[in-house]
Amino acid sequence: LAQKILAFCHTIDTYWYVYLTHILIRSSHMRTTLNIEDALIEKASKLTGINEKTALVRKGLETLISLESSRRLAELGGSEKNIDMPKRRRSEC
Repeated sequence: LAQKILAFCHTIDTYWYVYLTHILIRSSHMRTTLNIEDALIEKASKLTGINEKTALVRKGLETLISLESSRRLAELGGSEKNIDMPKRRRSEC
């Protein structure tokens, strides 16, 4: 009886492992169809040296996110007019 119970538990554990792995893999990688002009892809590929379209789109999205994050951070800077600036510590040389 103990062997049957262990075999059943092993089967359940294996099932859940496979199921959860399948869900995690499917949710982390989505296939998406994009309509992008060939000339735009070719120009970006020549400028970056990236030949794979997926890598090229990924790099473009990462760059866009970085630029927008920087722009938003810059918009926040200097917006508080009546702030007392903290004293800066200088290291002794």
